[in-house]
This record gives sequence, C-alpha cells and structure tokens, in this order.
Amino acid sequence: LAAPIIALVLAPFLTHSLSTNDYGALVVLNTAILLITGITQLGLISAVFRAYNYDYESQVDRLKVLSTTVVMLSITSLPFTIVFVLIAPRLAALLLGNASFSDAIKIAAVVMLVQNFSVPGLAWLRAESRATFFSVVSIVNLLVALGATVVFVGPLHMGIVGALLAIGIGYACIVVCTLPLIIMRAGISYRTDVVRNLVSFGVPLVFNTLSFWVLQLSDRYLLSRLGSLSRTASYCVACSLAGALNVVTRAPFTLAWPTAMFAIAKREDAAQAFQAVFRWFAILLLAAAFVLSLIAVALLNILFPVSYHASAPIIPIIAVSIVFYGIYSIFTVGTGVKRKTWFIALVMTIAAVINVAANFVLIPHYGSMGAALSTLIAYIILTIIMYFVNQRI
Repeated sequence: LAAPIIALVLAPFLTHSLSTNDYGALVVLNTAILLITGITQLGLISAVFRAYNYDYESQVDRLKVLSTTVVMLSITSLPFTIVFVLIAPRLAALLLGNASFSDAIKIAAVVMLVQNFSVPGLAWLRAESRATFFSVVSIVNLLVALGATVVFVGPLHMGIVGALLAIGIGYACIVVCTLPLIIMRAGISYRTDVVRNLVSFGVPLVFNTLSFWVLQLSDRYLLSRLGSLSRTASYCVACSLAGALNVVTRAPFTLAWPTAMFAIAKREDAAQAFQAVFRWFAILLLAAAFVLSLIAVALLNILFPVSYHASAPIIPIIAVSIVFYGIYSIFTVGTGVKRKTWFIALVMTIAAVINVAANFVLIPHYGSMGAALSTLIAYIILTIIMYFVNQRI
C-alpha cells in the first residue's frame, strides 16, 4: 500500500515541477530502465524461486544459488552500464530526439546497475517468506526516493536528472541492507550446476521480459514518436493512476505467488487449490478495478494540472487491462510447474506483436486512447491463449 500512496504524492509534484516535455522524457527513460534491467537480469528472479524452493533442499545448495546469482548479475550488468555511459549522447538523441538529455541517460544507466544488485536480496527475502524484512526495505526504498525526489527536483531544480538520481538512491538503500548479508552468508562464488539450472529456467524468460516490455510499456515510446512527449506525459499519468490497481492487488499477489505456487504444486489437492486461488483473486480484481477507477478519475481532476484532465477516459481501460493481466498470472501455473517457460515467451511475443501493430494503427487516429485500447486488446488475447496453453499442459 505504500507504493501507490507515494506514487500519488510524487506524480502531482512532478507534473507541477516539470514541463510536460520533461515529464514525458522521464517516462521514456523509466521505460528504458525497465527494458535493460529485464534483459540483464536474465530471468534470474523467477529462476531463483524455482531453484531455491523446488530444485535444491539443503541450505548449502540454496546459499550457492544466491552467491551464483550475485556473480551472474555482476557479469551482465557492469558492461552494459559502462557502454551506456560512454554512448549517452547518441542514446539521448535516439530515444528522446535531443542530445541534451545525455546526463539523464548516464544516471539512468547507474540506476539500472543499482537496481540489478537489489535483485538477489529481494529474491532471497521472498523465497524465505520473510515478509516483514521485505516490506521494511521496500518501504525505506520508497520513502528515500520520495524525499530525494522532492529535494532534488524542488529546491535544487535538478529536473529529470534529480528524479532519476532519487530512484537510484532508493534502490541503493535496498542493496546496502541486503547484499552484505548475502555475501556474509553465501560468499561471492558460483557453481556450474547452479548456473546451468538458473540459465535453463531463466533465459527463456528474457524473451518473455522483452515481450512484456513491448506489451506493457512500448506504447509510451511509440506515443512519444508518433505523437509527442507532452501526450506521453498525459497518458502516463492516467496509467499511473490506473496502476494503483496493479500495486494494491496484483503486485502483492505476484510477490507471494512464485513461492506459494510451487509449494501448492506438491500437494495432492493442487488442482482444487489453484481453482480456489483463481476464483477469489479474479473476483477481487474485478471489484477493485471498478472502485479504484472511480477514485482515480476523481484524483486526476483534483490533484493534477488541467492539461492532464483529458486523459480521464483512459483510466478504466487501463484498469481492465490490469484485470486481464492478473488473471493471466494464474494461467502461468502449468508452464512454471512443468518447466515449459518457453510457452510464456511464445505467448507474450504473440501478444506483443499484436500490441505494436494495434498501436501503429490506432495511435495516429485516436492518440492516447488508441494506445490504451491497443493494450487492452493485447491483454485479452494474451489471457485467452494462455488459458488454453495451461489447460493443455
């Protein structure tokens, strides 16, 4: 619950403190960070859950899973960060059409690195079901990022560089709180069999991550290119408000679900348990989507500048998209238990291609509404296909 509250505070502050073009640029950079972290993490988050809770049982083996993860993330993240810092002006011109954003690109590269090093600690806490510790470090991350953003963007007038720097400082708090504990317990080493285990399960999910990025976030980039950065800013505000549904319902569920899913799969009544989870979670999603959409529209009109109010009709469409994505999460049970994660990559790719095609068709005619409808269409198709795949396997 801390995440949507803090987002609710930050979004109006940023929209009042930054121009619509700068806020749109910040949106594009945040989506770029999510893409690069998704690639460089090699699907290790899900792979750690599988190895830690299902494949390995001894404490020694589980500690090797953690230490191997740290080593693998170091190998993938550091070279990317160095390259992005060196070619920052070119990336700024490519992504944002303006080389003056090169400093922001450099900070974004560092944020990516720090965020990746927070992965082992957060994955470990989730695998161990240490919800209190996880919640504390997550909330500290959010509060530090909130305070730093207010200071950097407000009194210090650092613009989007300050906003990105604040995000990095927040993730640094997680790294400081968790990574030393992992190194003290597990050391810094790797084991070949653990590497093979993590790679075989996680790498197919990289394609899933790429498709997920295209499916959920590419509309912001396409809107900035086919429309404008100011239109992207308005669209992102609507998505952020509708995204409260994701944070309040789907995100807490998906934090606990990977660990719970494999534990349930070992039970004799697994099928009935999965049915019950689907039934009640779907009902919760539908009810929350209705209520939160009404609240989000009211907050848009109260807290944000008038220039953003036209995006109100987008909010319920995005909320329904999140409902379908939450239901899709239940339908991935079969692929996880049967180690057929390539099915996820395939289905995500199909939905992503449909989303991009729909964006190219609808955005020129309907602008932000076209982007929202493209997302909804893609999520409906994603959920339907995944249902049949899950029932089949």
